[in-house]
This record gives sequence, C-alpha cells and structure tokens, in this order.
Amino acid sequence: MSETHDVVASFVDGEPVDPGRLAAALAEADGRTYLIDLLVLRGLVRGDAGVRPARSGARSGRPAARWWTAAATVVLTGAVAGYFAGVRVGSGGAPAGELTARRASQAALSVPAPQPTSVIRLEPGVDWEERTGGN
Repeated sequence: MSETHDVVASFVDGEPVDPGRLAAALAEADGRTYLIDLLVLRGLVRGDAGVRPARSGARSGRPAARWWTAAATVVLTGAVAGYFAGVRVGSGGAPAGELTARRASQAALSVPAPQPTSVIRLEPGVDWEERTGGN
C-alpha cells in the first residue's frame, strides 16, 4: 500500500492521523478515490440502504429483462438438446433404459461368478426364529 492509502485507511478506521498528511493524501485524486471506495465498502458491510456502489459505464436495457432472456435461452437449449439426445439413443426401437439394461445383462452373462471362499448355512430355529406381527 502506498503512503496515501495508509493515511486514508487510518482516517476511516478512526485512528489518529496527522492533519497535514491527510490533507496531502486527499489532495491527490487517488486518495479521494480510495476514501470513497472505503466509505462505500463500509456502508455495504454495515448494510446501509442509502449506500450504493457507483456504476461504471452506461448500461443498456433493463437488467431483469436480460436475465430472464438468458435464463429462457438456457432452458430452451437444454430441452431441445435433451429431446434430440433421447431420440438418437432410443431410436433402436427400445427405450434408452432397456438398451442399457440389455448391455449390462449381456456383459454379466459372459463373466462367470467366482467360487465362494466360505459358505454360511443358516437354519430356521437354530440361527433365527420367524415371528409374525412385528415382535
């Protein structure tokens, strides 16, 4: 930070500042800009309703209208892309979910199950008792 910024920040923080140094810092355009930035930042942090950040450059159109237009474009593009992706995948005569299930079952049939390393036998009445009625 520069000397100008240090003096202005100390003043805004409520610390004692040499009046001559503060006057010299505020005589520079950079010092005045920094003071305004700090005051706006403090106001935003405190939630002062009257403090608004300065807008740079001219804005054209209404911001809400542009936002809704952009949102509608994204939704419409996603819907159209999803439709065409579904048509392309499901064009084999079966829905896309069935095609995936067929491929998975074919892959499962081609690989045999491994041999068990141990077998656990459970006998009713010995290992557990069946009851009805939730008890």
